[in-house]
Amino acid sequence: MDIINQSLVFVKSHRYEDFTLRQLALFGLLCDTDGPHKVAALAKELGVQKPIITRAADRLIKEGYIKRHPDPNDGRGCILVTTTIGRMFREAVRHLHS
Repeated sequence: MDIINQSLVFVKSHRYEDFTLRQLALFGLLCDTDGPHKVAALAKELGVQKPIITRAADRLIKEGYIKRHPDPNDGRGCILVTTTIGRMFREAVRHLHS
């Protein structure tokens, strides 16, 4: 089964409904805006505290849609990036709604 069909199956499954609005908002922001995406900047953009972004990111990382990397300019910070699977999933969802 290719990634698009896997994405369509996922969208129709109960697991898709488990995503919170914050997780979906974070995922959309990561996919639809230019990076790099620092956690602090994402928190500011979404009007939440950094730990909320971290928790939302943890779920997206678990599903394989994003990755967390150390921020090379800030030893305590990190950068979130979408994965190939995450970008493909975003495109599949976008096509469902067009």
